[in-house]
Amino acid sequence: IPGILSFLADDNFNSYVPGINDTNKAEQAKYGPGDYRPIIPVTFWAFRWMIGFGMASFGVGLLGLWLTRKKFMLPQHLRVGDDEVPHLVLFRNKALSPKLGRLYWLLAIWTLGFPLIANSWGWIFTEMGRQPWVVYGVLQTRHAVSPGVSQGEVLTSMIVFTLLYAVLAVVEVKLLVKYVKAGPPELTEADLNPPTKIGGDTRDADKPMAFSY
Repeated sequence: IPGILSFLADDNFNSYVPGINDTNKAEQAKYGPGDYRPIIPVTFWAFRWMIGFGMASFGVGLLGLWLTRKKFMLPQHLRVGDDEVPHLVLFRNKALSPKLGRLYWLLAIWTLGFPLIANSWGWIFTEMGRQPWVVYGVLQTRHAVSPGVSQGEVLTSMIVFTLLYAVLAVVEVKLLVKYVKAGPPELTEADLNPPTKIGGDTRDADKPMAFSY
């Protein structure tokens, strides 16, 4: 889009934005000899993976809100009560087939981790994009290394933390799969609490969620 980079940088479609090589030369003149460019391929792709996983997660959630609507733009035979599981309705007069419905629920399950992946790529983008600085214009990464920590200690700590979080991830996934397969407990009328009212509203605030993302 012509001029969009200028607008993002200066709120002006006609302002001049220097290229990365010109910026590097200006940094060298200001801070001394060195390469002040970040690792471009990592920064470039980390940003796109962050946006890609984030938008995919947003799209699946938005589609879920539309498919699980219970009354809006639905004919009478496809409407359900507030406490009933909704039909998956893409178009006004037709629900999804059982096969397509199953595919969507599988898609919703398999994309549960997308926000975490997007967050991780965003962290990589931020950390790599600010190199070679820890604090821009004040402290470079090579000057921020602790002199009292050896390479072996850094490697050992990275291995320990990686293994620890890997074990925690496996436990979390197993527990998630276990309780999802078990499903919600069966409730009888005797188990249900009286509805909680919001102010003077007649709506019931204690309704089970049909879809959560």
